[in-house]
Amino acid sequence: MPAHDFQAILQIAFELGLNTDIHARFLDFGCGKGSTIGKFHANGYKNVYGCDISIEKSDDNFVHDGIIRRIDTSNYKLPFENESFDCVFSQAVLEHVQDVEVAFSEIRRILRRGGLTFHHFTSSTTPIELHTFVPFGQYIQSKSWLLLWAQLGIRKKYQKGMNPAEVAYRNSVTLRDKVHYIPEKLLYACFKKHFGLAQFREDLLTKYHSNRKQRQIFKLSRSFPSVLIIYRKLHTKFIAGFKKS
Repeated sequence: MPAHDFQAILQIAFELGLNTDIHARFLDFGCGKGSTIGKFHANGYKNVYGCDISIEKSDDNFVHDGIIRRIDTSNYKLPFENESFDCVFSQAVLEHVQDVEVAFSEIRRILRRGGLTFHHFTSSTTPIELHTFVPFGQYIQSKSWLLLWAQLGIRKKYQKGMNPAEVAYRNSVTLRDKVHYIPEKLLYACFKKHFGLAQFREDLLTKYHSNRKQRQIFKLSRSFPSVLIIYRKLHTKFIAGFKKS
């Protein structure tokens, strides 16, 4: 879902059982510029915070007021007190996390008892690596493979006008340093360790998505449930759980 689609986040949280009144405390894990936080605050949800490893491009006022905070990359400890939040969520972030064990441990620490956490992120088995558009780029990262697709014109918007060699180089850096795909079994085991029960709920992601095509996937899944399994394997995963104690 788009980063600013705060209504979908509220609807998903509510359907999962969270009290989503304006006093609820949310954390946007990996908040980027803070677009989602801005939408929450503009609609009366003032107890919504964010954090990221880089906040140079984040809203200056939110940074100044401590609404958006920097994650210390020396230990990746989240800059909040224990049991600070009712809900911690992320959007297209987990595929960038280098150590999900540390991330889930920290999320559990700052969640209140009974608190909810949910995350949607690119599947590790998608046939098109979505950060570069290179087919199977998460598996094949040789110079010749990346150059081939660059020569065929496959590139991101910001790469328009670049020559193939530069596109291939930038994609190599992205795949090496900026993404870290997690196998589903490892992700499930790590999540279950910290939250007891891991729920894959792609139905909720597609049901409340602002994109009409995504919502059509949800409608189709009502008749053909296996559609969501394919969606999870080839496109996006959505995992949710609660802090029990």
